[in-house]
Formats: sequence, structure tokens, C-alpha cells
Amino acid sequence: MKSRLERWLSDRGIDPLDLLGILAFSGFVFGRIYAWLKLDPDGRADRGKLSRWASHTGGLLFAVLMMTSITGLLLAFYYHPTPESAQASLRYLESEVTFGRTIRQVHAWSASLLIFLLFFHVFRCFIWRSYGWPKGLTWFFGSVLLFLSFYFMLTGRLLPWDQNAYWKTVANIEVLWNVPLFGSPLVSILYGGKDVTWLTLIRFYSAHVFVLPMATGAVLFIHFSYLRRRRPGTAMKSPGERDE
Repeated sequence: MKSRLERWLSDRGIDPLDLLGILAFSGFVFGRIYAWLKLDPDGRADRGKLSRWASHTGGLLFAVLMMTSITGLLLAFYYHPTPESAQASLRYLESEVTFGRTIRQVHAWSASLLIFLLFFHVFRCFIWRSYGWPKGLTWFFGSVLLFLSFYFMLTGRLLPWDQNAYWKTVANIEVLWNVPLFGSPLVSILYGGKDVTWLTLIRFYSAHVFVLPMATGAVLFIHFSYLRRRRPGTAMKSPGERDE
């Protein structure tokens, strides 16, 4: 008899073994990023639990980002960015490709988790006053990453090219179109016009697969470079921990 968790995963087409592999990979990446930043997750074991776990959000974010990027790359191998074949390519992926449905589900769930963790990470930095000099640039580039993640979500939402994706994009266009002064030019640049057409799909696909990943990689490199300039062991501590 299946457990509730197994039934929940089965209803969503997720193999438990695939999920365990993804979690193991996430743990590996989580450890590597902390080693690269020369931070020890266990070095503050005697500190407050909330502060200790909150300070791990940066490494967890990077692990989820890597998971989203790898599954997105696998999806790109089969996705056709044309109105005629976009839905068909995704149906083929889910029905014919081994673990195709799991890959798509993991990509969608990890993208949602990424947004949540980014909000939490930015909120944590705000509470710990990590936005002042000399850490202001780190705060700035972290905020840029939050903006890029929203644009990732906006462009990825249209790619399934179904009714749900179409009408959500139409609603977004209506909201942006009514912005004074800048609304109309932004709609023309981002969407290719007020109507959702094949040109909109191509622009969103290009931004989602090429432009945004390159921009995110550049911002991450700068963000991590500033983090490495801080003194190891105090970069991610709360104000109370630094005073002890």
C-alpha cells in the first residue's frame, strides 16, 4: 500500500528515485558553493537556530538555481518555440521521453521554490542590515537577481502556449500597457506588440533561454566576487552574532 507521499508524487508524475537523486545533487552543490565561499555551515552550531538556518539561504538558492538550469537545459533539447509545435513538443516530452514528465515538473517546482527563497533571502539581508556600505553592492546585485527571476517567470509562463499561458500573458500586457509614459514602448520591446503572436513567443523563448541566463550568470559572478572579499566567517552572520 502506497504512502500518502508516494501517492502525491505519483499523481504528479514524479518518480521517488528521481526526487532522491535531485535532492542528493542539491546537497552536493550546496556543499560546493559553501566551500567556494570559504564558509562552514557547521561552524556556527552553537548559535541561534534561526540565525544559523537563515544564513544558509544563499547556498540553497544556488543549489535550486542549478537544478532549475539543468532541467531547463534538458527541456530545451525537445521544445520547439513555434505556435504550431510548442504544445506538441511538450506532449511528446511527457509521453515519449524517459523521465520527461518528471523533468518538466521538477523545473516548474524548482522555479517556484527559487522565487520563494529569493524573497526570503532578500528579506533576511534587509533584517540583518546587509544593504549598507561596504555591502551595498552585494545587496544591489542580489536585488537585480530577484528582478531577473521575475522576468524568468514571466517569459517561461508563455512557453507552453496553451490557453492558460495565453490569457495570463494578455493580462500582463494590459497591466503594462496602462503604465504612464513607458507602458507602450515596454510592450513593444518585450512583447513585440499588444497582441500575443508568434513574435511574442519567439522573443520570450530567446529571453528565457539565452538573454536571461547570460545576464544571471554575469550578475552571479559579480555577486559572489563581492562576497569573497568579505572576511570569512562573518559574511553571512546576523548583527547579533557579529557582536559576540
